[in-house]
Amino acid sequence: LETHPDSKTPRLDNACLTPNTLRPKTLNLPHLIRMPGVDGMAATAQICRRTSAKVLVLTMYDIDAYVYDALRAGASGFLLKDVRRDESVRAVRLVMAGESLLAPSVTRRLIRDALSRRTSGRRCARSWPS
Repeated sequence: LETHPDSKTPRLDNACLTPNTLRPKTLNLPHLIRMPGVDGMAATAQICRRTSAKVLVLTMYDIDAYVYDALRAGASGFLLKDVRRDESVRAVRLVMAGESLLAPSVTRRLIRDALSRRTSGRRCARSWPS
């Protein structure tokens, strides 16, 4: 990949244009959600559509809408940049093995959201002992 002249960050436009040449198994994509001229969600969707690579989103934005957008685009994981190095390595290995992974704070919110949608106006079919 070409490198942006001001950093060591691979250019997403080149990553999207050459995935078949590179044939990566996993892309740890620093999600460039709010950077001008780069659409990280579109890049994720394009990579997932064109290749068999698994995308692991790494971002500083702990925002539910971004999580949902990344997952809809085909990302296999969504981590926050405060993740420890050993957790990041584990995440890449899990995604390479076909698993999905979310940051713990994201998982808690998605579970809470799913439960609130599921239980609003409904009662459980079974009564559990307290």
